[in-house]
Amino acid sequence: AGRANGEAETAANVAEDKAAAEASIQAALERSIAVLPLANRSAREEDQYFADGMHDDLLTQLAKIASLKVISRTSVMRYRDTELSIPEIAAQLGVNSILEGGVQRSGDQIRVNMQLIEAKTDQHLWAETYDRQMTAENLFAIQSAITRQITDALRANLTTAEAERIDERPTDNLEALQEYMKGQQLLALRTVPAIEEGKLHFEQAIELDPEFAVALTGLANAYHLLYEYASWSETESLDLAMGLLDQALELSPDLGEAFMVRGEIYRHRDELDLAVLDFERAVELIPGNAAVYHWFSFVRAAQNERDEALALLQRAHALDPMSRVIHINYAMAPFFKGRDEEALVELGRVKQLHPEDPAMYTYEAWR
Repeated sequence: AGRANGEAETAANVAEDKAAAEASIQAALERSIAVLPLANRSAREEDQYFADGMHDDLLTQLAKIASLKVISRTSVMRYRDTELSIPEIAAQLGVNSILEGGVQRSGDQIRVNMQLIEAKTDQHLWAETYDRQMTAENLFAIQSAITRQITDALRANLTTAEAERIDERPTDNLEALQEYMKGQQLLALRTVPAIEEGKLHFEQAIELDPEFAVALTGLANAYHLLYEYASWSETESLDLAMGLLDQALELSPDLGEAFMVRGEIYRHRDELDLAVLDFERAVELIPGNAAVYHWFSFVRAAQNERDEALALLQRAHALDPMSRVIHINYAMAPFFKGRDEEALVELGRVKQLHPEDPAMYTYEAWR
């Protein structure tokens, strides 16, 4: 009888754990969102960079909120001008809600209209239009208001520290902000000419506002990428980046992106313990940023912490499911734990999404 009771209790505990896990997954899904690229509704086509910059900054704000699952830029950009329905996009990205909208500039005025849609019903949860004078202060206020409306609509928890961070104004200089936006869009292209051009925009932003910590971080990231993509020496890239990041963190001690870039530089220098500290801090400050988990996974893999490296890759993939490089690394990880069949299945999914990329064929041949 005792044994039977023990088995029943074990079965009950397993069922309870499973139910709790399913409830947790469902709660996370309800607080999941993809922000589609914002439409440029201005008369000037060259204002597209500004709409993309607003989109980028909104994703940055949302990534600061731990209770939200926010799909990263790489994955959502492929849905610009898509003909897919909202439920189809949500199903592909694994989210329960979609935010879409547009930006219109006219003279010194700006209009931003946004609508949050529940994917399963294709019904509006919230919609708002913001008409403001074009100032840096107003742009940050609009982003903060949208972020708060989303957290309210999705019943997400917003801590006091998170609320303070999303209300911060990185600069009061509108021209500096626009230079920063241009730099960010160019860095996202990940080509050497674009990174070099982006670097110039960050330098201009800093010249306009020397205390613009986010722009200092952007310039540091440009130097870091030039080390990776253009083989610049440590002296002309990583050393300069470190100096910029020290300035940025002195000005803004809770700037998650600065900790993330510095952690990656420590990894390149093989200072892995310092990299861990910075990435752990970045995870606290920008828990919705896929790059943090992706870059952090390389550090843990280098330390032979393969279980944690795989868990970090899984988190990165969940936040950026359409990223080619994250998906390939995520697919390859099981090989190093002897789970070949699992890895081959995932590589098959990568080939379906990115059939033109030779990397996964190389990996399969290497295997």
